Amino acid sequence: MALARIESRWLRAFGFGLLAEVTTIVAVIAIVTVHSVVEGGPMIDMTSRFATIWGAAIGIVGGAFFVYVYARWIANLVPSRYIAHGIVVALGAILLHVAGSLKSPENLRALQVGADVLKLFAGALGGWVASRHA
Repeated sequence: MALARIESRWLRAFGFGLLAEVTTIVAVIAIVTVHSVVEGGPMIDMTSRFATIWGAAIGIVGGAFFVYVYARWIANLVPSRYIAHGIVVALGAILLHVAGSLKSPENLRALQVGADVLKLFAGALGGWVASRHA
């Protein structure tokens, strides 16, 4: 029984990572769509200069932000190993990001790798901050 509870914590942390990446994707799509509509363009224009530059910036910063938020959340739900749980959140987000990037024409560029490294730091930071409040 206790082993199942421990395993479910790690799976939940990984799931939070997937959720962090999905939240990032939704945020990028929403912001690009709102900008496009406000500018009088089509509902969503992923080829515009705004979508290219700001979509990448929001994806990088937003990805780290959401990993931090979900890592901090999961770390508040576990009794120990806060930083490790935060890193598992980051790994879940990174896995989904890499899986999605493999099908993209750009594959993994330096910015995408940098974004994933930033997610690792954000996950560890979220766990560490939660451990300070435990």
